[in-house]
Amino acid sequence: MSKIEIKNITKSYGGRCVLDNVSLSVNANETIAILGQSGCGKTTLLKLIAGIESPDSGQIFIDSIDVTNIPGKVAYMSQDSLLFPYKTVLENVTLPLILSGQKRAEAELHAKKYFTDFFISGTENKYPHELSGGMRQRVTFLRTYMQNKDILVLDEPFSALDNITKTAMHKWYLNVINRFKKTTLLVTHDVEEALIFASAVHILSSTDCSIKKVLTIRNN
Repeated sequence: MSKIEIKNITKSYGGRCVLDNVSLSVNANETIAILGQSGCGKTTLLKLIAGIESPDSGQIFIDSIDVTNIPGKVAYMSQDSLLFPYKTVLENVTLPLILSGQKRAEAELHAKKYFTDFFISGTENKYPHELSGGMRQRVTFLRTYMQNKDILVLDEPFSALDNITKTAMHKWYLNVINRFKKTTLLVTHDVEEALIFASAVHILSSTDCSIKKVLTIRNN
């Protein structure tokens, strides 16, 4: 049974088709990549899955339950880290927990357990501007993880990094997804990045607004 099932999703903006009858499925603990040129609808698809935007037609299922137009069912990470500059790393990371109703002390105790796993130990009281690009990205990943969802939806999470930092982050995140067993949808325009993480690559076409090809890389 699929963890995520996207059926016949169509979306237009101002009469311009962005996605046309797009369908795909993702198994539990699987990572798939969505690849394509800028403007082909990759980010739009993730926003629809995250419930941030509504499709013109089609449905999105998680664990066979229709979650179309329902936000908060996946942990969504946008292209920009969006860390709050005047909050410490610990304050940024615990924000999803506090918004969900946890007391601050409880949230901090829970989040601190993961600082070593995410290689950000010692940054708890630092501010985002004091961190390197790779470190800020790991903080953002932990904040996304703290949303406590089975599914991670990541929009070009490594695109702002230089090549050396990106390579290190690739190795680090590959270990993270293998260890914590999350179902992941990764949007990228980097073919090599898609091959590193994904069991399958779905190529979106900007010409016909649909999935042009699916490449199976490895069995889930």
